[in-house]
Amino acid sequence: TTLFRSRGWRLMWCGARTVGAVASFLVAVLAVILYQEEHTGSAEPPRMAVDIGKLREDFGKQNKSCFILGATGETGKELLKEIVRSQIFSKVTLIGRREVAYEDEAYKNVIQKVVDFEKLDEYSSTFEDHDVGFCCLGTTRAKAGEAGFIRVDHDYVVKSAQLAKAGGCKHFNLESSKGADKGSSFLYPRVKIGRA
Repeated sequence: TTLFRSRGWRLMWCGARTVGAVASFLVAVLAVILYQEEHTGSAEPPRMAVDIGKLREDFGKQNKSCFILGATGETGKELLKEIVRSQIFSKVTLIGRREVAYEDEAYKNVIQKVVDFEKLDEYSSTFEDHDVGFCCLGTTRAKAGEAGFIRVDHDYVVKSAQLAKAGGCKHFNLESSKGADKGSSFLYPRVKIGRA
């Protein structure tokens, strides 16, 4: 399911089966959407098959920045890899509990900010001055218990989105889950749609 607004701040909920393909698709679609929003008024929207290379190139020239939450998980790793490979953002910031060592030279300009998710308000400046945010935070009920699962998959996500919006972020993309359903009697799909 996707919550979507044509202008302004956007919150996306999507499920991922093939993590690498989803990351590549998200980056490509985001480039198209952001490019179109920056260049409204054209009579005909660009065709992805024909114009995606040009759109990526043009978007890359706009000096946009992004942050990624949860870059150490499976989806976050693939998303980071695709963002670094595509070079469409002039600044990429990882926000996480710890710094991660990257040996590949391609990651040399990736900025890492360490935060305490229990005290996110104290790190509000970390969320400032980013055009786009990607949230791949998540844990399992087995690892963290019910309360920990809700805290990571709901509370941290909501607080991060609030801080990002307050910091000027225009697009916040949340990788969620297939089957997310606010009316579900099961905890997992209910939390993944934003209801604890």
